[in-house]
Amino acid sequence: IGEWTKVGLVVYTSSVPIGATPEYLAGRYMIQSASSFMPVMALGPKPGERVLDMAAAPGGKTSHLAALMNNKGTLFANDAKRERLKSLVAN
Repeated sequence: IGEWTKVGLVVYTSSVPIGATPEYLAGRYMIQSASSFMPVMALGPKPGERVLDMAAAPGGKTSHLAALMNNKGTLFANDAKRERLKSLVAN
């Protein structure tokens, strides 16, 4: 991702599984690949805007978009693969 971002961290090593910490299980942070993180940062959505995510599943990118929009605006989330929509709804 690089050192230019103030909202993302790169974890190189961890003594505990980062997807099994109490903070992760409580929803305090998300694990997201750079390929999902960077388009959201490039778009830079603002509250009140309308955004269409056409490759939304499993939902991490869409959740990040909603957070940056302060849950204000319209966010359309869709995916071309029907079987992936269950994970999108869960997020």
